[in-house]
Amino acid sequence: SFEGDQIYYTDQNLINNAADPTDEPGMAEIEFKFMHFVREAQVKNTYIYREQLKNNAQRGHYFMKIDMEHLTSFDDTLVTAFRSNPSSYLNIFERAVGVIYRNDYYDESNLDMEPNPNFQVQIHSDENPLMLRSMQ
Repeated sequence: SFEGDQIYYTDQNLINNAADPTDEPGMAEIEFKFMHFVREAQVKNTYIYREQLKNNAQRGHYFMKIDMEHLTSFDDTLVTAFRSNPSSYLNIFERAVGVIYRNDYYDESNLDMEPNPNFQVQIHSDENPLMLRSMQ
């Protein structure tokens, strides 16, 4: 039956919504906020994302797992914007992680390290999924 209880939405990126900082002056500020989050977010006096990025990069694993609740507690307005246009903001977030990697962790003398890798940011949350029918 098509009248099931649960219907979820997934952005399939059928439209190119990639954000370009040259199109909107605020995008550079958004990138800076994501960089600040990765460098400064702490849990129990540990810079969890800074350490995660460093450890993953040293292993050649170019991804980061981000907890949406940590981002929410760090900058709620950033999360609101992220939720309004996730594909664009995810691109900006991944670009910000790449900038941190190049500035803080890339070591030219280490031949095993990639000079300009494409990072993947994986966002996860323990929130309940929102059904399309409940959205207005």
